[in-house]
Amino acid sequence: MRQTSKVESIDSCYEFESASHSGLVLSGLDRLREQSLLFDVVLIVEGQKFPAHRCVLAACSEYFRAMFTDAMRERQQDEIWLNGVSAEGLHILLDYAYTGRLTVNIITIQAVLSAASHLAIEPVVGACAKYLLDQIDLDSVVDILLLAETYCLPMLRKHAYVYAAKHLAIIAGTMEFSRISEKQLCHILSGDYPVGCSEVDVLHSVLSWLSLDTPPCACTPVDTVLSLVRLPDIPSVDLCQTVSSALLKSAEQHYPGVGGFISNSSSGTSSSFICSSSLGVLNSRGLDSAIVVVGGFHSEGVTNAVTYLPRGSDRWRSLTDVPHIEQSGFGLAVLNNMLYVVGGWFTHSMQEMPHPFGFRFCPISENWTCIAPMRQDRAGFYLGAVKGQLYAIGGPPDANAENKLCESYDPASDSWRDVASMPGCREQQAGCCHGDNIYICGGLDEWSNDVTTSFISYNINRDAWTALPDMTQGRADHCMSCAGDRLFVAGGWQEDLAAFHRILLRTIDVFDLVSSQWQTLTNSSTPRYLASLTIADEVLYFIGGFEQEVNENGFNRGTRKIERYDLKTDSWLSEQAYPHEIWEHASAALYVPTCRLEEEDELGAPDKTKHSSG
Repeated sequence: MRQTSKVESIDSCYEFESASHSGLVLSGLDRLREQSLLFDVVLIVEGQKFPAHRCVLAACSEYFRAMFTDAMRERQQDEIWLNGVSAEGLHILLDYAYTGRLTVNIITIQAVLSAASHLAIEPVVGACAKYLLDQIDLDSVVDILLLAETYCLPMLRKHAYVYAAKHLAIIAGTMEFSRISEKQLCHILSGDYPVGCSEVDVLHSVLSWLSLDTPPCACTPVDTVLSLVRLPDIPSVDLCQTVSSALLKSAEQHYPGVGGFISNSSSGTSSSFICSSSLGVLNSRGLDSAIVVVGGFHSEGVTNAVTYLPRGSDRWRSLTDVPHIEQSGFGLAVLNNMLYVVGGWFTHSMQEMPHPFGFRFCPISENWTCIAPMRQDRAGFYLGAVKGQLYAIGGPPDANAENKLCESYDPASDSWRDVASMPGCREQQAGCCHGDNIYICGGLDEWSNDVTTSFISYNINRDAWTALPDMTQGRADHCMSCAGDRLFVAGGWQEDLAAFHRILLRTIDVFDLVSSQWQTLTNSSTPRYLASLTIADEVLYFIGGFEQEVNENGFNRGTRKIERYDLKTDSWLSEQAYPHEIWEHASAALYVPTCRLEEEDELGAPDKTKHSSG
């Protein structure tokens, strides 16, 4: 009789993996340590003995792994004297090796970092760097900078230099400044780090360093550090005051010739100073102009992403996200190089609801802060910046109002106040600022629902509106920007009353503020609406929008196109493309740090676009 085998096929296997196994092994090793069982090596540091297990040491340290597995004499020794580490540091590292937990504070951090670096325990080195990153302040930045350079911690070093540069003028008034080496100061001044002070304050900081009672370096030539000060960026009146100041005389006691060097090197005013001043930047060090695009719609819906295109680059990068629920119809303005995003529509119960809330983004610190809410819920309005104030024009919640209430925001007091109402009743208009005036053009007349050619301006000094020459043609959902004494209008649509459909406008029109006349500048290759128009470095950027699709679907195709027009040569440059279709967004010129702290993401397809749910 044949006996049937009870052994199943070799393909039928049972596998078990314990999720708690590694934790049980580690806790078991720690119990062996507590009970002084199975020790096979003793480490001796500063006369103190630390019994341990070779396998544990080798498992978490490249240093010990090489010691116990290579042909080294310590491999055969029961007691090993360790040099280059402290008893305190080794004690904390052994606790980590047996428990996986690390506890450090400002007193023990250097001992632990030194020991972890020497013994090649990389997770602990990284944890120490992260801890020190959170401890950077005015009192500790010089010490942390020294630790970062001593133990080759590049990210910590970068953060420390960024902090030191940003607070250079403040640190120059403390005792810590005397501990900054010539090499470190030169790196601060030559690196791509934004400084939180004017260039004359940078000069005074350098003179303070040269004036120290104990010169940092007796053989330092004057021009080593001083040559890194952008003397042409300093107004002549400030230079004259500096040359005759007691601070300069004190510096010359250690380094004769300082005054002569300053006088010979400062002639005129650089273009970078003029350019940065136009955007409200205190100092253009470590900053570069960029085009930023905020929010808008794409094929997957509305986004809160803020992206930017650095000057001279063709790659869009992720900058940040607006810290609010996804919205549209918001106002965007740049004031003192701060990006303001205010108001807008958000969806609630399948309805678009306006709101009054605003947010401010600092590109240097890469932080958002809330500002006081507007006095009115507001969406589909224009937000402009004039003489240190923001102005919200139009867009109150009551669409039947006889005029559009307007208000002004003061950053110093974080408050809004009412200003003169905009005459008429319109929506889907465009606006821009120049000098003491805000200009509003076109839009839909809310009473007749006609596209208007109206062009008006608001003067902040007189708190009054003035009618200006009408545009050559009506526009709605268009965009507007300015450069020099010219206002540029692009995109939008108007009604073909005979055919009862919209006509997308191709012309880019210009209003000359000197002659008070309109004229057509050029034609866009792609007529569109709900696009944005921004001018930077005398180049006009016409970005995204809806373009006409000649089929039964009508006007419903978003575009990636970015048309660029050179105002210096009055000619079109090659077209660029945004990473995806975008419309009903906003764009602006902004100074962004050349050396950003956060890892930069190159913007790709829409699924890479960052979103925020508030």
